[in-house]
Amino acid sequence: MFALLYYMLFPELKYKKTIFYLLLAVLFSACAKIGTISGGDKDTIPPFLVTSKPLMYATDFHGKKVKISFNEFIDLKDLQKEFIVSPPLHKLPEVKNNNRDLIVEPLDSLFPNTTYTLNFGNSVVDFTAGNPLRNFEFVFSTGSNIDSLSVHGRVLNAFDLTLLKDPVYVMLYNNLSDSTPYLKLPSYICRTDMQGRYRLNNIKEGDYRLFALKDGNNNMKFDIISEAIAFDDSVIHLKPTAMKDIMELFPDTSHKASISIKPKPVKIIKSKHVVPKDTLKTDSLKLKPKKRFGEIHHLNMFQEFNPKQYLKEYKRISKEMLRIIMNVPLQKHDVIILIPTDTIISKPWLLTEYHIVGDTIDYWITDTSLVHKENLRVATFYPASDSTGKIYSKRDTLDFKYISKEPKRRKKSKEKPVLPKLHIKINATSSGIFDLNDQIEFEADKPVQSFNASLIEFYRMEDTIPKPLKFILRKDSLNERKFSIPYKLEESTDYRLKIFPGSFTDIYGVSPDTTLVRFKTQKFDYYGKLILRLDSVSMNMIVQIFQKDKLLMQKSISHSGQLSFDYLNPGKYKIKYIFDRNGNNKWDTGNYLKKIQPEKVKYWWKEEDVRSGFDVEVQFSCKE
Repeated sequence: MFALLYYMLFPELKYKKTIFYLLLAVLFSACAKIGTISGGDKDTIPPFLVTSKPLMYATDFHGKKVKISFNEFIDLKDLQKEFIVSPPLHKLPEVKNNNRDLIVEPLDSLFPNTTYTLNFGNSVVDFTAGNPLRNFEFVFSTGSNIDSLSVHGRVLNAFDLTLLKDPVYVMLYNNLSDSTPYLKLPSYICRTDMQGRYRLNNIKEGDYRLFALKDGNNNMKFDIISEAIAFDDSVIHLKPTAMKDIMELFPDTSHKASISIKPKPVKIIKSKHVVPKDTLKTDSLKLKPKKRFGEIHHLNMFQEFNPKQYLKEYKRISKEMLRIIMNVPLQKHDVIILIPTDTIISKPWLLTEYHIVGDTIDYWITDTSLVHKENLRVATFYPASDSTGKIYSKRDTLDFKYISKEPKRRKKSKEKPVLPKLHIKINATSSGIFDLNDQIEFEADKPVQSFNASLIEFYRMEDTIPKPLKFILRKDSLNERKFSIPYKLEESTDYRLKIFPGSFTDIYGVSPDTTLVRFKTQKFDYYGKLILRLDSVSMNMIVQIFQKDKLLMQKSISHSGQLSFDYLNPGKYKIKYIFDRNGNNKWDTGNYLKKIQPEKVKYWWKEEDVRSGFDVEVQFSCKE
């Protein structure tokens, strides 16, 4: 066809054959385009069950093996973490993957008239794309019917209502004895998902206790004091006639523990931001319209206080400082004694510095001959608990090693050794604006032995003229390295602060260099205010203000009234309420045997947006 057309159009053209073949080559090269074969849309569909032996929801099962067949080749992922049998068996059966089939055997010692759930979690995935068949369960019964009752909810950290880092067991016991979780396997068991949700399905009618456990040794028993637990206060009565259709609860996964049902929209006015009362978030779930038949029980997980005392860790932070960390804070009468074993000492050689928490103690070496020892062996006497829990003084020999990172100087080097200086950190700096409600604070990098306020100059700048200010230099009552100047600063004002050598002298006789700091204070109308009105207060309430998960302020109130948080920088603030039952102004954990729940924690339903020059008001009812 192409050749015929060519000869008709160019009958008189010379070299017809040559030109013909050239045109033919160009034509075929243009048609031979390189491309890729499309494989279609990405496979996102998980495998699904086709048939099984016995059938799903089979009754009167008396076999030893279950075979489950899928529509495609499958693989198993994280089976040891995901697979669980409820009610639990004393010996977990083996799960085999045979192309499209799952084989579970042997199923020994099954109880009669019991509904069993083989929960594979998300372990079943398709072989090619790895799409998981989520929350896959296979159910059968050794009796004549399938039990259909269920309990579900969510497990969160009791201290801050955040999601758990790892899945935990949730268990039901039909034996209502308090010792049951310590001694026996649960009647039913499941595992939480990554959002803390759990569902115990196919439960028989009866009375149960609900319990959650972060199982440290994977034996489904609460037998280690360090294991985190949660429990429901009351006995759960499961009866079909007493149960109603309920909504299954799902979390808002856009936030780590997004908690609440929002109230109606509110108006923002010039001076106040009023939010309807009783809109505090109390739970971490949102509603999704999917009906289930069961009861909802949410649990708050905690770790019990460990009364047994022991030395947790020790190390040498620097050549001058030793650190000892106990597992629990020391009591007032507890004493730790350190004695060098290879050096005779005739005077005190340590200065003790306690941390706020009380479980960590720093020891500054005051004897310079011991400071330079790279390996310091110390006999240490510290309070510890025996097998009965009684405190006694235990002796250990500890090696505190320090390897200097400073380069070694050559013997004939003419370089003069660098003399040490005491470094003073001042919270007022020339690079930022100083907050009006802050105090000027000094922190030395080593314990201060003496100080001289006359070698510190403090000025307020009036135009370009410095005006000297009278001030008091106050030493911290707990920390030998901290000092402050409690002075009422004026807004939008320039200040100068100058420290001279000798203003502070550490325990080694070293002083700081001359340091000059210029800073300016913030404007008063830059700040906003958060006003909290609490009613129905029946116990001590601790109110904490957070910004970006950092605790900024804390106040307490033991009666209905108002708390005001002033001098807040513009931004969003989270409000946390702690129901302080024992009035010790701190959150306390729970105790299972004593039936003490951890102190209740709630968060205000949203982060409040504080703006410059505005007051934000929140009203909250403290009814538990």
